[in-house]
Amino acid sequence: MAACALAGVTPIDSPFFDLHDEPGLKQEVAAAVAMGFPAKAAIHPAQVGTINAALTPDAAAVAKARAILAENAKGVGTVDGQMIDEAIARKARHILAAAGLDA
Repeated sequence: MAACALAGVTPIDSPFFDLHDEPGLKQEVAAAVAMGFPAKAAIHPAQVGTINAALTPDAAAVAKARAILAENAKGVGTVDGQMIDEAIARKARHILAAAGLDA
């Protein structure tokens, strides 16, 4: 993923090929999210909902991202005990973009 970041390319996790193993797909998407992948390839339309559900931030993540950006607008601060700097703010902007929202 570091090579993708250097090249400005979005890394996409490889597809899950067993169309009949929904629990396996969920497990693999969760692992991809944990590794930091912002996207996963699908080989069948039936997989899209599961993939989107795992990659779309929930309401709590969106609320935290908004709190981070509000604190960052003041300069350097903290949210939930975490120091907020530009790197954290950039991640918050990515979370809002993944949720289909503007920063």
